[in-house]
Amino acid sequence: MPMVSSLSPVVSNIFMEYFGTLALDTVEKNPSLWLRYFGDTFVILPQGLDRLQDFCNHINSIRLTFKFTMEIET
Repeated sequence: MPMVSSLSPVVSNIFMEYFGTLALDTVEKNPSLWLRYFGDTFVILPQGLDRLQDFCNHINSIRLTFKFTMEIET
C-alpha cells in the first residue's frame, strides 16, 4: 500500500501482529516479555546473550524481506 494511504498503518499493524504471533509460536523458548509498538519490539530473554542472538536469527528467518536488529542494554 502507498505510504499516503490512510489504511497503510492499519494494514501494517495487522501484519506485524500476525508476524509476532507466528514468531512466538515457532520459537523454541519464548521470551519473558515481548512488547511491540508498530515496527519496534522490546524483548526480554533471560536465558543469556547466546539465546538472544538465536532468537534474533529466528525472527529474521521467518520473512527474508524483514531484517530485525537488536540493541542490548546492560
